[in-house]
Amino acid sequence: MEKAIITRGHFENPHHIILDEDIKEIFDSVEIIIRPLNKTSFPNRKAGTLKNLIHINKNFNEPLEDFKEYTD
Repeated sequence: MEKAIITRGHFENPHHIILDEDIKEIFDSVEIIIRPLNKTSFPNRKAGTLKNLIHINKNFNEPLEDFKEYTD
């Protein structure tokens, strides 16, 4: 069974890639697949799907009794 190591990195120049983590195993030769990272990739979301499911008490911003001695 083939072993795969997945890590991220960036190009220092067209001939050098700086990896974000050390590779512990040493191989004689490897195949490298370069795939650009889409830093803004989020799953498709629909606005308002949690509407009326999350409720915040009206006294949310009021001081907590447990911390009264520290805030006075």
